Amino acid sequence: MSNLPPLFEVSVVIPCHNEENTVKQTFDTLLKQTVLPKTIYFVDDKSTDNTLQKLLEIKKISEKTGITVTVLQTPTNLFRAGACNLALKQVQTDYVVMMDAGTTLQRDALKEAVTILNHCSSVGLVCSRAGVQPGMSILHRLQKLEYGTTDLSRMVSADNIQISHGLFTASKIDVLKKVGYYSEKVLLEDYDLTVKVKEQLGLKAVFSPTIKAYTNTVKTWRQLLKQRFRWHLGGLDVVSKFGWCKSTRQDIVGHAFYLLFFTVIMASLLTLGSGLINIANLTYTHILLLPITLMIINYVSSIFSLQYVENLDRKDILLRLLLIPELTYTILLELVRWKAYFAKVFTAKRKW
Repeated sequence: MSNLPPLFEVSVVIPCHNEENTVKQTFDTLLKQTVLPKTIYFVDDKSTDNTLQKLLEIKKISEKTGITVTVLQTPTNLFRAGACNLALKQVQTDYVVMMDAGTTLQRDALKEAVTILNHCSSVGLVCSRAGVQPGMSILHRLQKLEYGTTDLSRMVSADNIQISHGLFTASKIDVLKKVGYYSEKVLLEDYDLTVKVKEQLGLKAVFSPTIKAYTNTVKTWRQLLKQRFRWHLGGLDVVSKFGWCKSTRQDIVGHAFYLLFFTVIMASLLTLGSGLINIANLTYTHILLLPITLMIINYVSSIFSLQYVENLDRKDILLRLLLIPELTYTILLELVRWKAYFAKVFTAKRKW
């Protein structure tokens, strides 16, 4: 390991919970960077598998690399925000990257992130593209296509993204100190952090398409539903926490239009044939014209977004062209969204 790249003034924080099969892969991807992090903090968040033992093995291997590997363990299960904070409070470098265990990176990821932060004083957070690790199942491919569509939306708002995601986010340690690091006991800590950096410090959260990170998708439908429910409910919690502000107003307007659109369509269908509909001279064609138009627009944009799907193959393209699998997938996720709306209104308890 004598020909390793030079060390960089950046630390990497990696929270781990039951990641015995992925932490070594993440360490290896950091060793392949064009510039190496000065310090890597692995935080074992009270894992019940052999994660801690794997981390201690990595620490021993790191002695030959010149990288300082620090292994921490939380006293109780603190979840991602609490685990990250445990390490962030010890960071001594100017720059820091927070990334998930199991994440792999393209070779220039660390260098690109620090370069952006170093040259743009108005930037507080930098996040990567979100690709997925190889897989063959239909569920994997559906998530893969979804991630590509999400990256397209980040490209549209690259200079002012809504969420700097946990897959890979870079910042200056002073920025994180000023906002009190991650908020704990929130379901969507990366959204919460993004809003705090924007609103409290007036800094931007930006998306860099040149930084490519890859994650493992969830393996079962049950895991998917649990993950997306947490994302939706966590997003609603952040909106209610900060209220109407520059960083949340687009999200609030989006929820309002979604609920209004759904209400109008349902009310129209339920009252079809009644005096109200007859007075307005409406037919099924009128009522369904708007959703059909929106579906066509979404389909065209989904075809365009295929260029943002990493490792795209013919089966992925066929899956999108068939429509039915993705439509079923979308309907399922919409049901999860509605479950989150009801949980927000009727449930105070939060479960990770």
